[in-house]
Amino acid sequence: MSLAADAAALEAALSALTATLPDLPPDELRAHAATATALAAGTAGATAALATSLARALTGYVDGRVPLEGWGLVASAADTLARAIAEPTGSHGGAALTAARFELDSLLPSPGAAPAPRLVTPDVALTSLRRRS
Repeated sequence: MSLAADAAALEAALSALTATLPDLPPDELRAHAATATALAAGTAGATAALATSLARALTGYVDGRVPLEGWGLVASAADTLARAIAEPTGSHGGAALTAARFELDSLLPSPGAAPAPRLVTPDVALTSLRRRS
């Protein structure tokens, strides 16, 4: 497959994973991270940097270090990456790639930071809430 086809398939797969939240399959995320790494190796400049950040973010989801609330940024960055690879001289270069990379990098924790919290239940039990008069 070509880089453009790989990038389009990656974008479609990551968008489809939105429906599985909060249960992202780790094996699929590892495979998608490997695809993003291959895209980074096959491209250059801002496109390669975005693909590298995408791979790091996907690995962060596997490790539980990235908050689930950021998944929309991952899917959006994959779309930007796919468009930039499909149309290297198009409008998805430069600033769009840099902005998408910044958003992904903002999701990543500092080295040695604690894992992102997994909020499965409310912090306060609903039965303890009382109406104020």
